Amino acid sequence: MTDWTPPKINWTADDDLSKEHFNRIEKNLQYLAERDAGIREMIIEALGNMGRTASLEDTYLQLGEKIKQISMDATANAEDVLAGKTFYAGGAKRTGSWPGPMFGDGQHGHYDSDGSTTIADVVGATIVADYKSFRLNQGHILTTTNPVRVLVIRSWGDITINGEINLDRKGGYGDRYITIGGVQYDLLGGFGGDGGGAIGGGGDGGTDDCGQRAAGGLRGGGGGG
Repeated sequence: MTDWTPPKINWTADDDLSKEHFNRIEKNLQYLAERDAGIREMIIEALGNMGRTASLEDTYLQLGEKIKQISMDATANAEDVLAGKTFYAGGAKRTGSWPGPMFGDGQHGHYDSDGSTTIADVVGATIVADYKSFRLNQGHILTTTNPVRVLVIRSWGDITINGEINLDRKGGYGDRYITIGGVQYDLLGGFGGDGGGAIGGGGDGGTDDCGQRAAGGLRGGGGGG
C-alpha cells in the first residue's frame, strides 16, 4: 500500500510546481483512496451491529445520518432509567430520573383517570398497584369488585387524589393483622374470634359484617346470649 508523504504547506506565489510535487500529491490521494473503502467497511459493520443497514455506495453524509438514527427508535424514557445514569434516545443524550425500586416497578404506567375505575379482584385479594404517576381526578371513583385484604397504591412520582377511593364494606377483609415491609398493621374490622349470637337475632360477632364499615366485620368478642 502507498505510504503517506507529509504535504508541502509553505507554498508561495513564486514556487514552481515540479514533477516531485505532482507525484507526492498523487501518492497522497492514492493513500486516501486505498483507505476510504476500509473506513467505510468499518462504519458499515458498526452500523450493522446496531441494527442499521448501510452500503459502500453511501456517502459519508449518508453514513453520518444513519449513525444519528441509531438512538431514534430507543423506547426508554428518563423515568425508566435510574436517576443519574445517562442513555441515548430520540437522537439525544438523556439522564435517568427513576429513583429506584423502593416505590414499586411502575409496571402499570401513568394513571390519569378519565372516569370511574373498578379493579377486578378475587375475594380477600391483596392488591398492590405500581404506577409511574397516579392521578384520580375529581368526580371519579376507584373501587374493587370484591372485598379485599388491602389496596396499596405505589408511585414513582406524586399521588394526587381529587376523586374518591371507595372501599366501603370492601377493605380489611380477612385476618385482623397484616404485615407490610416488616411492619404489622391492625386492620379495623378484620376477622376476630367468634362471639355469641347478638340480641335480636343479629349476625355472629367477628364473622359477619355486623354493620361495620370494613368488610371483615367486628373484631370479635362475645355477643349477647
